Amino acid sequence: MKKRKDCWEPNNYQEIIQFSSSQFWRFIQKNAKEVSPTNLFLDLTKLSSKDLARLSSLHFILSEEIKDFVYITAPQILNRLSKSTINELKESQGRIRGRVHWHKTYTYRYANGGDSSLYICSQRSSIFDLTENRVLLYLLNKVFLTAKSFSRIELSDKHFDFEVENSQKWIKQVEEIGHQCYQLLRNPYIKEIKEIYDLNDRHIEDTEKRRSKWYKDLSDVARNYLHSLESPLFYLRKSLSNKVFEPLNKDTLYEIAVLFRIIGCANMEGWNEVKLSLIGNGSKVISELKKNNQTLRIYYQGLPTEFAKISKYGKLMSSYGLSNKLRRPDMIMEFIEDNQRRYCIVEVKRSKNRSYLVDGAYKLLGYLKDYEEVKNVSKVQGVLVGWSNINRGSVSSDNEIYMAIWSNLDQIISAILNSKN
Repeated sequence: MKKRKDCWEPNNYQEIIQFSSSQFWRFIQKNAKEVSPTNLFLDLTKLSSKDLARLSSLHFILSEEIKDFVYITAPQILNRLSKSTINELKESQGRIRGRVHWHKTYTYRYANGGDSSLYICSQRSSIFDLTENRVLLYLLNKVFLTAKSFSRIELSDKHFDFEVENSQKWIKQVEEIGHQCYQLLRNPYIKEIKEIYDLNDRHIEDTEKRRSKWYKDLSDVARNYLHSLESPLFYLRKSLSNKVFEPLNKDTLYEIAVLFRIIGCANMEGWNEVKLSLIGNGSKVISELKKNNQTLRIYYQGLPTEFAKISKYGKLMSSYGLSNKLRRPDMIMEFIEDNQRRYCIVEVKRSKNRSYLVDGAYKLLGYLKDYEEVKNVSKVQGVLVGWSNINRGSVSSDNEIYMAIWSNLDQIISAILNSKN
């Protein structure tokens, strides 16, 4: 298959990165890498508590301190595990181990028929079940379970196969961290340490008092873990100033840039964003906005329930046993006012190639036909967003189809926002 020529010059790519960077904190799809943000504006309070906790967990596990913890601090501690030594009295026969406790030995022999081969010896034993080691076990377990929650980790004794071509993806870093935790948890001394189920300040303070530098580092990690858990909003305000996720795929980057621009245009037209979800966390509705008595929901790679029910082509494909999956537009704008709904389907093509843009236009027309019978809908519109090479047409709020490029997208979105039911 012939590779499509990239329509972006290096300056175009930087333009889209610069435009989108302040909103990258919303993006956690797996095909992404960590980057430092510029002019980051945080509006985290509109996230659900579930999304907020999810985002906090992700940034915590990818923090430099966690990487240091699993690759440096934890291995160093396990090599020199803190212990307490006690003397224990143990029975033995024919072989003396430790110092003989003669008084107890004679008593023991008398109780066992005078057997002179019996001894009671005092032996020194090491106990590893100490508070600081319990904190180590607790954090290793939590980091491992967090890694598993983001990715399916293969558990084995084999060396982790870290794919060089995918090394930029944050999900690969999470998998590597999870695998390292799994190996550390297999240390034989770990079995001698009891688990704690709730980490508290007392545990951290006891750990901090140990003389070893590594236990002091451990206490810092534990304290930051509690902070990310108990105050995710404040933790993210700090961590997001250092790292966010940038799409590795340019087509995905352009899609979310268009998404952010739609939200920005709505804000300029007086719409107030009241609820948002993370991109890549399974939510269909990425943003919900309000203006007077109107509601605007923006779907990204997801379908409204009504669309899924009435899809003509979906039923046709299923009847022939071809596919049970519905094709999803890149975005759908759903307007709700007085129990009436209207929709605008958005198809994004990062291209200036005419034939590719024509294919995109026909694909958009197919979506409109597929969902034309949705109930309680005043109209269904569509917009194709290319990169360039589309002539400027008339812009009317009553158009069924719009053709837009990056340079005139605001004008087109404004017309759609101001269209009447």
